[in-house]
Amino acid sequence: MVARLGVETVGCAGGVVPDGADAVLLIAMWISPGHRGRGIGDALVTEVVDWARENGWSRVELRVADGNEAARRLFVRNGFEPTGQREPLPSNPTVDTEMLVRKVS
Repeated sequence: MVARLGVETVGCAGGVVPDGADAVLLIAMWISPGHRGRGIGDALVTEVVDWARENGWSRVELRVADGNEAARRLFVRNGFEPTGQREPLPSNPTVDTEMLVRKVS
């Protein structure tokens, strides 16, 4: 999903279903720093959750990096719950992440 204001790209998020998975994985969430706090993140999360629902998936999962409190607040505000499941960030193993999950109804 891509968020645009006019011709400017101001955010994006993806939803994928890894091989053998039984849930959508929300990935690559990004909002342009100058456009944060305007509801764009909420709209992108809603799009991914709606896409999961329309395609019959029962939940959406994501990983949020330790220290990224703004992202954590965004996801919790949108119904995601921390699982306590932790693992290193693949692109930077010195950063830990936690899985959050939201059921899709």
